[in-house]
Amino acid sequence: MEEETYQHIQQGERVATQQNTTGSQSTGSKAPVEDLRLVEALRSGNESAFVSLIDKYHASLLRLAMIFVPSLSVAEEVVQETWMGVLNGLDHFEGRS
Repeated sequence: MEEETYQHIQQGERVATQQNTTGSQSTGSKAPVEDLRLVEALRSGNESAFVSLIDKYHASLLRLAMIFVPSLSVAEEVVQETWMGVLNGLDHFEGRS
């Protein structure tokens, strides 16, 4: 199982590298353009963009935090700090990841 996960990650890295070197996407997905629009909306202070980002990723972040901390309340604090980091780091985000 671990080997399959590692191979999947490597494959994803190859796709990302291919996208960066060719300037196009091999998968046909429009996610990067949508992501750029989302970042711009967040930078302009669009509250609904931030709410949609939270709706999409909050539960996953909370599950991930629970792996590393002993309680739900601590995990919720970690996730809250993560969202604050997102907001505070928007002006420095270069769109390379």
